Amino acid sequence: MTEKFIKFTDNDSGRQVTYERYAARLPAFLKEYGPKDGYRVEIEWTDLLAVQTGRVSLMREAVIASKKPSDVGLPGIQDDVDVLVCTAKLLDAQKRIVRNASAAMSIREKMDFRTLETAANQRLLAALGFVGEALDAQVTLEDDVIYKRYAARIPAFLKAYPPKEGYCVVISWTDLLSLQTGRLSLLREAVIAGRKPSDVGLPGIENDVNTLVCTARVLDPQEQVVRSGSATMQVLEFKDFEKLETAANQRLLAALGFGGEVFDEDENADLAAQGRTPDASSTAESSAGASASPSAPSAPLSFEGSASTPVGSEPPDDSAEVTAAERRQIENLASRVGASVPPLKTRSDVKQARRQLSALDRQRRTGARTEQNAATA
Repeated sequence: MTEKFIKFTDNDSGRQVTYERYAARLPAFLKEYGPKDGYRVEIEWTDLLAVQTGRVSLMREAVIASKKPSDVGLPGIQDDVDVLVCTAKLLDAQKRIVRNASAAMSIREKMDFRTLETAANQRLLAALGFVGEALDAQVTLEDDVIYKRYAARIPAFLKAYPPKEGYCVVISWTDLLSLQTGRLSLLREAVIAGRKPSDVGLPGIENDVNTLVCTARVLDPQEQVVRSGSATMQVLEFKDFEKLETAANQRLLAALGFGGEVFDEDENADLAAQGRTPDASSTAESSAGASASPSAPSAPLSFEGSASTPVGSEPPDDSAEVTAAERRQIENLASRVGASVPPLKTRSDVKQARRQLSALDRQRRTGARTEQNAATA
């Protein structure tokens, strides 16, 4: 008999995680959404290519014209042929989707198929509040930003928009190219004519391959859209697919007031585009005021509706000694990018190392994209 809980160290953050196995979470899920009450879970399969409707439409024209993808400047599908997408859907007694969640994986062994289905089911349970990981509600990011984890925001969201009252969240997928209808129509004409995009002065799609868009929508009992949130990402590793779905869910919750600080970075970019740079001192004063006042909307308070003490009213001491968790985080990040672990004595060293290694990690991912584009050229 396997243990109900297991403990492990998260490779990305170095955190010690207590994790409740999927099988151990099932009884609570079935009690809440019992088959005898009309609820059921359906599993749906497709491949990664089917999600990329814009890319597929161009390749279809090439096939009709008896052309190879390379003949008309399209990347091939060699890297995507074995990547499947599994979606777990919870339906109510009226056959309406209550919630759906997906996972993607390259299927190379027989066991991978089962692993992928279990991953989709786990994500479905987590989206409904049956989270396997025991998370700290709030964490401190770089520059001492207090952030409330997505999983910690789910209970308040489900309380405000309860599934059993007819509210549901539906996830949909497409690719970035499909949203560029003007560009797509021109590319299609080039393919039909048997010409490469460069032959007629059009940019190719090499940089857009596997760039997906995920949208999360909450619907009311009348099936009207209440709010939606979208995110985009180039899927290079199968976990990127899950990260993208989580990002869309985060933005949906943020748009409904459960963690609106997610939009701060977007707003700062918009202000910068207008030539407006927020004054650092005023931003610092605003942050300090938010920490001091429980009524301030940007204060890191609980979204559960009860009073909560603001976290981080005093900035952490950068001269404090490095904790074991921080050291593991840096060691794991260094291992991922193939770099040596820098000397770590104080929290300031940790911040500097995190910035440097994160920059190397971004370069690694950019290099992976470049290699993928070169391989499909």
